[in-house]
Formats: sequence, structure tokens, C-alpha cells
Amino acid sequence: MAGIATVHSGVPFNIGDGFDQAGTGNIFAYDRPNLNPGFNTGNITTGTLNQWFNPKAFSLPPVGEFGNLGRDVLTGPFFWNIDFSVIKDTKLSERFTLQFRAEFFNIFNHPDLGLPDAQIFSQLPGGTGAINPAAGQITTLASNMRQIQFALKLIF
Repeated sequence: MAGIATVHSGVPFNIGDGFDQAGTGNIFAYDRPNLNPGFNTGNITTGTLNQWFNPKAFSLPPVGEFGNLGRDVLTGPFFWNIDFSVIKDTKLSERFTLQFRAEFFNIFNHPDLGLPDAQIFSQLPGGTGAINPAAGQITTLASNMRQIQFALKLIF
């Protein structure tokens, strides 16, 4: 028998404007928004599947400026996964051994949630933006659901 357990706290992630509000021309990494007064990184996380964080805690900085939100200020969902296997060797003769393997990946079928949609705004004409309706929603999984495989191996 063998097993592997993977457990870790949530992965830090960036909140982004959703478009190049500062005008830097960087199309691979979006600028960060402003954190609205009355909010801090401790009170914007709701931790639900439909709204991991409160998108109304952010505002769009003026055109050509960077927001005041720090890098990687929020963390994603907790992750845990357990894999398990059973291996049995059977001697067929002095020269041949038959090995049976049963392997269970994510044996408890625990859904490990992916990161939420971190793009807060959708760009509108004139350098303004509207709140992205999917902001803060988790729509992906970070690992596969349970998978089982069986194998026979002839060793000679």
C-alpha cells in the first residue's frame, strides 16, 4: 500500500483591473485597482463559490494612473488531495511475476476549487469600466475528480 497526501493553504493571487487602465501597453499583466475606503484585505473575502471576494471593494483608478492595491493580497481556496494505491506481486514461476495495481487518485473525491475570476472591470469607451459580473466567482477546479485505474504487469 502507498499513499500521497497533498495539503496546502490557498494560493495568493492578484486582483486586476481587467484592462490596461494605466496605459503601459502591457497586455499580459493587468494593472491593479484601488481599494475603496472602509475596506481592507481582511474584510473583502467572503469565501463562497459565487463570490470569493467582494468586487465592490475596488474602484478603477483614473486613466494613466496605477491603483493602490498591493500584489497578491488575497488567497484562493484551501487545497487537499489524497492519492492511494495497492500493489500485489504474485509469483507465477521462478522467472515470472504478475503484479496487480489498483490506484486511486483523489480517493475521497474532494472538489478542490480553482482561483476566482480576478478581473474586476470590463472596459467601456472613454477609459471607464463596469464591474465584471463574473468577478470573484470560482468556475474551475484545481485538481481532477476521483480517478481509478487498474493494471496488470508481467515481470520477467
